Amino acid sequence: MVEEGVISDIKDGKIIVNMKRRPACGSCGACGMAENKTMEIVFENTIGAVKGDRVHIELDDSAILKGAFFFYVIPLIGLMAGIMFGTILARAINATMPEEIIAALSGITAMLSTLIFVRMRSTAGSGHKPKISKAT
Repeated sequence: MVEEGVISDIKDGKIIVNMKRRPACGSCGACGMAENKTMEIVFENTIGAVKGDRVHIELDDSAILKGAFFFYVIPLIGLMAGIMFGTILARAINATMPEEIIAALSGITAMLSTLIFVRMRSTAGSGHKPKISKAT
């Protein structure tokens, strides 16, 4: 996937690139662009760019698919596993609370735990960083 942006500022050897949200993104707000429809991304200025330059930002398609899998499928698996665990636990301890409530709370806890884990692992650096180049 290749996107285009404009360099809006340069600070401490880093460039700030403004990008517009594409219609394909919809309005889910996952990237924080729901209201203003633009996003700022900071890159090292390895291409000798100056303010106002147009740049291409390229991200490997496999990285996008892996990200979608980890941020959507893994927490969903955590939710389902948590619900099953909560149901089994409620039956095993003969809980006074309805087993559906225990299962739901267990599922939500497991989903949030896996989402936090995935988020922490993603910030550690996966080698799937966008590449920047000057637009021609």
